Amino acid sequence: MPVSTPQLQLADFMALFAGNIHNFGQHYYDFTMKGKETGRNSTIRNKLLTIEQYKAHLAGKLGLGVIPITEKGECKFAAVDIDVYDVNLNTYIEAIENNNFPFVPFKSKSGGIHLFLFLKQMVNAKAVKDIINTYVAILGIDLYVKNKLNK
Repeated sequence: MPVSTPQLQLADFMALFAGNIHNFGQHYYDFTMKGKETGRNSTIRNKLLTIEQYKAHLAGKLGLGVIPITEKGECKFAAVDIDVYDVNLNTYIEAIENNNFPFVPFKSKSGGIHLFLFLKQMVNAKAVKDIINTYVAILGIDLYVKNKLNK
């Protein structure tokens, strides 16, 4: 029997990851007999993102990629994807903690890290991108950094 997501947890998650409600990414999980994940990704355009999709994501049934930038060019969160595997990523995490940078680091499925920035309200996405680029430069990340604020 599936575990239901408490309403408060769901509301908090949706508030943290508020973004574009008409364009988003989805990952449909599929596994081989040996347990290897072989699902597929898709970009959904011009369709309303629903509470049911957030619920399915939190229940582990569907991968959901909320695009941070709204139709108004604002965002309430941002993510930096650091895809390097030949360095000690703890160096970045320690620098973030020691300098009180506003990032929440998460290990990515591929072994890199995602740095999330959460804001209290919607802010101009260009300004957020500029701030992120400043922090990334201070951290000395001169590698390929991908963020979703390039639009």
